[in-house]
Amino acid sequence: WVLSHAIIEGSKLLADCNEDVRISINVSARHILEKHFMEKLKNALSITACDPNHLELEITEYCLVQNSAKAEKIIEEIRALGIKVALDDFGSGYASIKYLMQLPFDVLKIDKVFVDNIVTDANSHKFISMLITVGHTLGCTLIAEGVEHKEQLELLKTMGCDCIQGFLLGKP
Repeated sequence: WVLSHAIIEGSKLLADCNEDVRISINVSARHILEKHFMEKLKNALSITACDPNHLELEITEYCLVQNSAKAEKIIEEIRALGIKVALDDFGSGYASIKYLMQLPFDVLKIDKVFVDNIVTDANSHKFISMLITVGHTLGCTLIAEGVEHKEQLELLKTMGCDCIQGFLLGKP
């Protein structure tokens, strides 16, 4: 229900806006690994006029460790529909480089815990720089989560981060 409702509401927002906008929907590991997830997703798309190219499903690293083979198959099916797939909370602990190499993500979202201290902590700065390099090497777009200050934004720009989200831009 939530997935269908998010796509329906997102379609309304897209119709009201003249910009190239992507609607991101968080999907839990439990749901994405359900037997009928793809059927539900296709059904949700069929009842809306939403262009799948405007959708992005965000999954967490935990999904990968539960069943990487099934996750890979589902991610490929989602992408075949034209929907982008984002790895949420990237760097927070579950995924290994092996998973990143074998799973076809479009977007990596750098966890807020690393962004929080990027201005004052050299290790956070180095770590985010490494994540950006790895992500770009894999052909992914990088999004830094939790950007709250201009100093964070400026550092992320110089490091080559593609996008940001956070209170600096607006509250959810």
